[in-house]
Amino acid sequence: MIGLLDGITDPEVMRLVAERQRIIARVIELMGVTRASHRGSRRLRSQHLPRKPDVALMGWLEALERRAREAVGSVPVASTPVRQPAKPRLNPVIKSVWVQTAAPIGPRDPGAAEPAFYFVSDGELTLCDENGKPTRHTHQLKPDEDPRRIAGRLKKAAMALTHSDFNRALNYPTVGVA
Repeated sequence: MIGLLDGITDPEVMRLVAERQRIIARVIELMGVTRASHRGSRRLRSQHLPRKPDVALMGWLEALERRAREAVGSVPVASTPVRQPAKPRLNPVIKSVWVQTAAPIGPRDPGAAEPAFYFVSDGELTLCDENGKPTRHTHQLKPDEDPRRIAGRLKKAAMALTHSDFNRALNYPTVGVA
């Protein structure tokens, strides 16, 4: 039967304790802290914080030990794929085109028109607001397409989705004297 104090003389346990002390010393050295100030902070912390069971801290302690081993170099670090840096995006030039939204009706109604703001980036036309914030309306341009015409079509389609004609002008024919 193995007693509680038998682990102190066990060479495997002693090797683990020595390795953990070496790792702690290396981490303290890398952090730029002296061992005395480290012990003092542990003592101060233990006076003010309630003692928790060691079982609750084992996951945290094991993670710390694993990261310390990786820092020291005793355990090979799993290679992670290196992400390529994103291509720097230049601010696109915002262009505008006027789109007729209502045709003129008679001599007193001039009709209506609204601006459509857009930019072309990597062959893709994107509608945006006047500040350059993109909307969800995009179109992949073909080599023979005119961006101004496509932007006008996209703006009309976007307006058809969002605008209601509830407040439209009601044009009644003149009947004469009633």
